[in-house]
Amino acid sequence: MKRFKLTFSLIIISALVLCSCHKDHDKYDFAETSSARSFIQQYDSIDELEFRQLETRRISVNIKHSKMGGLWNTRVYDSLCTKHNDLSFYGKINVGKASHIGYTAIGTDFQKIEISCNKGYNAEHPEGTLLNDIVRLISGTPYPYIKSGYKKTFNKTEPLSALYEVHGRVFLGSYYLNTYLDFKDSQQIPVFPVDKKVSELTKEDLALLSPYFGEFYVEKLPEAKGDYEFTVKLYGDDGNVYSGKAIMKF
Repeated sequence: MKRFKLTFSLIIISALVLCSCHKDHDKYDFAETSSARSFIQQYDSIDELEFRQLETRRISVNIKHSKMGGLWNTRVYDSLCTKHNDLSFYGKINVGKASHIGYTAIGTDFQKIEISCNKGYNAEHPEGTLLNDIVRLISGTPYPYIKSGYKKTFNKTEPLSALYEVHGRVFLGSYYLNTYLDFKDSQQIPVFPVDKKVSELTKEDLALLSPYFGEFYVEKLPEAKGDYEFTVKLYGDDGNVYSGKAIMKF
């Protein structure tokens, strides 16, 4: 009988502890905020690149990535925050699991991009010629915001190209903005559009891109219909060249 009473008491105590933990867990999930030293909350590494034709002129970029630096690896995270001078943000963020982790950037910044084709494309682009002047990158980056000391922002009401309006706004980071209390429901956002020909891209345009990266858009069609194999090379500031291929059916 005593043994039964002891067992029953342990069950009751365990249930009370679980309820208490559950209450604290709920409070954490939905109520807590924190002051973040850096705007970038996580850095990811590139494991593999995949390119795929979405429509006649659009090329999607799928980056298979893994965690590189964050709360689980503060040494790598701190070095990348120092590299980008992202050390004095101190903005309020949601820290519960109900919110997104915050802006995640690729740990590698890119120096340049090269796009080529396996055969002659048109009179101006014979085999072996880069197609950088007829392919456009649609993306977004918070680099200007961080570089300005967290002062320069982009107004979502500013006019954008018709192409960016349709396919680019997703890269302005709507998936994480609720994490940052200063930008929740705000017209001013910390991510700037990148909408340029590949030949016109600067290193700043290619810094702190998210793992969602962006899309490429082919501005000119080839002279002859058929299948064209595009090779895309991303030159990283880590000395690596990340490349992949896409079969384009025109």
